[in-house]
Amino acid sequence: MSNELKVKINSKLASLSAKKKRVAYYLLEHTEQAKKETISEIAEKCQVSVGTISLFAQDLGLSGFKELSVLLSNSNQNFSTVINDHSRMEDIVQQTIQDNINNIQSTYQNLDLQKLNQAAQLIFKSRELVFFGLGGSAGVAYQAFNNFLKTPISVKFNPDFHLQLVMAGKMTSQDCAIIISHSGINQDIQRIVNIIKETQAKIVTITSFDDTPLTQASDYYFLSLTDEFEYNDVPVYSRRITQILLIDLLFTLVMYQDSKVTLPNLKVLRNALKYTNTTEL
Repeated sequence: MSNELKVKINSKLASLSAKKKRVAYYLLEHTEQAKKETISEIAEKCQVSVGTISLFAQDLGLSGFKELSVLLSNSNQNFSTVINDHSRMEDIVQQTIQDNINNIQSTYQNLDLQKLNQAAQLIFKSRELVFFGLGGSAGVAYQAFNNFLKTPISVKFNPDFHLQLVMAGKMTSQDCAIIISHSGINQDIQRIVNIIKETQAKIVTITSFDDTPLTQASDYYFLSLTDEFEYNDVPVYSRRITQILLIDLLFTLVMYQDSKVTLPNLKVLRNALKYTNTTEL
């Protein structure tokens, strides 16, 4: 399957109805067969109506089945090596790098640059910036926290879930939350979001799925789109690099909002660290 179509399906998967999920999984798992079939044949295989197939295509942002079939037919142009126990080391390295390149390109193609800049302006004007992330996303949230320490904005992060609940409750309408969540449907993250909404603080989200409770609650959200490669038929997601990319873009745009404010802050940080053994910032 073409990387573009995989990304579209994966980004919408969490919000699809049960019938549409059957179509999604069929196309993901039987691509070669599906691209030779008519809409009626696919509907019969998935035990859904022809109308469901058309609505599924529209959910992906396509005009209908005709455009969906075009993307299916392009699947041989984006061949992805299957990684297994017999794969050569060179193939594993090449495929891992290529998957990440594909993910970055897909994320960029889906990016609304105007909204990205608006989110950066919102962050820059915030009194305080608080980062939230649980599980694997906590590592990305911590890296984001370290990046934004270089800005003039007051920033906070703690990996403990209960302390994140407390931090959420202490936010104000002048503050901004940056939430990193792969699925966007994690119940603990949703508890945090509900508390933040009560404080009227703004929410900027990085996630992999559209049309989730998290994206619906966000003032701005950006999709960290991922394709996947398979190891012994088990999908392996390469999502962290695109999450970090989006954090880097927001940070860079924030730093360029007003150099008269951001540059002096960098100089203060450098002076504070000049007596340490590291020059990293």
